[in-house]
Amino acid sequence: MENLITPAYFHGLIELPDSQVSAELNTPSGEAVAYQNDKLMVNIAKYQKKLLVKLFGSEVVPDEVASLLVDETTLTSPIANYVFCNVIKDYQSTSTMQGEQIQSAENTIHISYKNKQDEAWNDMVEMLGEIREVLYNAGKDFDYPTDYYSEIYKLSYFL
Repeated sequence: MENLITPAYFHGLIELPDSQVSAELNTPSGEAVAYQNDKLMVNIAKYQKKLLVKLFGSEVVPDEVASLLVDETTLTSPIANYVFCNVIKDYQSTSTMQGEQIQSAENTIHISYKNKQDEAWNDMVEMLGEIREVLYNAGKDFDYPTDYYSEIYKLSYFL
């Protein structure tokens, strides 16, 4: 299944480093941006599949469900929030030949990503609740594993 979202969905609370940057591809910075976007697209595919299978039992969902999962006007989606919650920790450090490294800059203070991750997860839970209500009110039964919804609602944060 093709990705339902793009890097454009990562804005505001769930903005990832370099996800909204564009540059000329024939420059070193342009190649770095293209690499980051490619990496993000791989993560979108990975975590979109994971979420859809957990929610609906299949990575392929009917068009009417897919349209509920993506708001193309506001560029919001529970999929984007789910991806964010799973990948944000990877942006805290960089793997190098010398091991894991944290970038530092002058006059900055390193803070935890956990608060943003918690808020993004809770926003995702709200969006999924609204989607489930729409499906329920429409009398749709896609035979999806409802126990995963229960687990989502029990969690106050993802990790």
